[in-house]
Parts: sequence; structure tokens; C-alpha cells
Amino acid sequence: MADTDSHNPDSHIGPEFREAFPSWSEFRSYVTDRARAAEFNADRALHQILTGDFAARLMNRTPHDWIIFGSLALPSRPATDFSWPADFLPAQPNEIHPAYVMARSAFDLDLCALDITESYGVHVKQAVDAVTVNAGDTARAERGLGLGGLVRYSADVRVYDSGKIMGVIVAQPIDPRYGPGQARPVDDPIGLEIDIKPPDRVPLFGPAHHAERSIVGIAVPGLAPVTPMMYPTASQLADKISMLSGPAPGSSRQVAPGPRHRYKDLFDIHYMIRTCSVEARHMREALEVNNQVRFGRDGLPHPYHVYGAGRRPGELDVPWRSAVNTFKADQPQLARYPDFDAMERAAAGFVAELTTASPTSTWAPGRGWSPPRSDLHALAFPRPPSLRPGPRTPPAQPRTLPPHPGQAPRPPTR
Repeated sequence: MADTDSHNPDSHIGPEFREAFPSWSEFRSYVTDRARAAEFNADRALHQILTGDFAARLMNRTPHDWIIFGSLALPSRPATDFSWPADFLPAQPNEIHPAYVMARSAFDLDLCALDITESYGVHVKQAVDAVTVNAGDTARAERGLGLGGLVRYSADVRVYDSGKIMGVIVAQPIDPRYGPGQARPVDDPIGLEIDIKPPDRVPLFGPAHHAERSIVGIAVPGLAPVTPMMYPTASQLADKISMLSGPAPGSSRQVAPGPRHRYKDLFDIHYMIRTCSVEARHMREALEVNNQVRFGRDGLPHPYHVYGAGRRPGELDVPWRSAVNTFKADQPQLARYPDFDAMERAAAGFVAELTTASPTSTWAPGRGWSPPRSDLHALAFPRPPSLRPGPRTPPAQPRTLPPHPGQAPRPPTR
């Protein structure tokens, strides 16, 4: 374990932030003025900023080999030079990048510390405790301060037998003038759901990579971009594609009785295949392991379909179409997504084309699976027989294990 006392949890907050926002009301006004779009309002923006701030504080204070996954990370996946599809833009132009606006609203923070291999729940709970405070615990009050002193974080989390930690981080806006021990609430608290899984629940197919852009969609003076290492896109896509092809998994949350599924994942799949690149070899491996190890199946249905949508033998009748319509009505940015049948066809096409793509192919949104330029050159200009290379050593597999003890962790921000 690292000596966490020597790490500043506020290193992502510069003096410009405190100068610009001496109070919560001034900060909230700044956010409200910039988050006016129906698809990206102040409530969504505040949740995103606070979640990014808490994640940065946790990573700065306890510099493990953290990665972020889940839907909150979706806006950070499309490449910065990606040309956004004209039919996949907000209804009205606004100053917030479409990567943030068009992703499904997500208010939970999903993390994993890859380098913790023993007593996972104990160590992660210590990490959470280092940046939160319990009500009335004035001796540790300063540890819970966040967002330049404008909020205080407290945690209501549970450690499961697997080591997973789930619960809620409560961000209470406060008046910083009275000091950490006498902080006075100045607004309603904001809850942030948190889910920290152990490494055996977060398999990596392809190397983890830095976020392409901050997980926070609004530029804030003095708040550095929060760009943590990310769960590979192939891993996240495979999780969702595989999960939707079988019965709905159990949930730790209370849900309505009757047939249901993770409808939200279909929107996330559509977002990724419309905006993100992924390598065929990693995608195939991720799908194979997901189906065989996690779900005990030989593979995906052929042709691909989501479970319960077509009254197929042995499947419950899941109300996909009505549920998708409800999601679209509840979240304005989803109005620009197609209907259920079109999204299912897009996912099925992605999977079908993958089966015939070469291992070195890359998914290019809008163009399908394309071989790299070097492969295209080789096809156009084949080598003479005498110049063909001999057998080669297979390429090294990408790292899927935590770093060796003592290896320097990656920085959580750029």
C-alpha cells in the first residue's frame, strides 16, 4: 500500500477555481448558465462535475492502478478527432460537445483498482474513507472537503463478500467561510452512486487507455480535465452485447416485478458502435470469454438478437419496444436515437460483420470493419514469393494483469 498521506487529493483544483467560486451559489450559477440544453441541463452537469471531482480526489489521494468503466465514461471514449454523425447530434446546437450531450445520462461512478490483489474490500474501503467524512466527525472533517471546499463528501457504502463496494457518496454543498469543522449546509445534498469492483470482475481485453477527453463536460476555471485510465472499449461493448442476449441478470437494486432487462445497455451499445473504434481481435476475445465464463454459453445467438424481444421459444416476452420508448421520453438526448428495431439491427450488424472480419481489422463508425492501411497495401501489392517473410513470433498479448508491486501508478489526470 502506498503512503497516502503524502498525496494531495485536491491536486486537480487550481487557485483559479477558488478565486472564481468563493461560494457554492456562484459555482452553481456558473454551471446553470452553461448547461441550458434540454439534453444537458444543470442537474446533469452538477452530478457529472461532482462525480469527476470525487473520482479525482480518490485517485489523487490513493494512487492505485485505478480504471473507470460504466456509462459515465462513455463521453470519454470517442476519439478527439472523430467527425460526429450529422444524424446523431443534439436537436439544437450548444457549446457542450456532443460526446457528452448524446450519451445516456449516467449518475453512478464505476471503478476498479487493478493493483489490489488481497483484502480488496478492506483496502478500497480505506481509500474511500480517506476522502469522505461521517456526520459529526469533526476530527476528520477536512478529509471530506471537495470541489475546492464547496462541498463535503460522506459515504454510505457496503462491502460485499466478493470485495465489491457499493453505495452512495453524498455531496453536501457548504459555506466554506466557517472552516471544515463548522461547515453549514447551503443547498440540498446531491447523491452519487458508487460501485467499485475487484479486478476479477473487470477483465481487460486490450490494454486500458487514457480517456480521450475529460469525463466532465463543462470547462470550469481551475478544474483540471479528469482523464483517468479506462476499461477497454472492447470489454465494455462485450459486457453489454453479451448481457442483452440472455436472461436479465439479478440486480442489487429494487426493481419492478415481471419480465425486464437492462434496456439502458442497448442505448450504450448504439452510442459506442456509432462513435467508437475497436479492434476485432480484442472484440472477439472479449465476447468469447463473456459468454463462456460469465454466462456459461457457447456463444451469441445467430443471428444476434436481444433476449425476449421476438417471442422466441424458451424466452420470456420482455417489453423492449415500450421500455425503449419510455427511456427516450424521459431523457431528451435519446430522442435522436432510432427506435428499438433499428438499434437491435445495428447491434446485430456489428456482430455479424465481426465474424468475417480479419483479426487486425478495426471498427470504423459509419464504415464497418476495415483492415489497417498496412493490410490494404499488402493486398494491393503482394510480395513476390522469394520475398515473403518467414514464420514470425506471435505478438505479445496486451497486459491484462495488474502491474508488478512497486510499479509507478498512472496519473489519474493529464
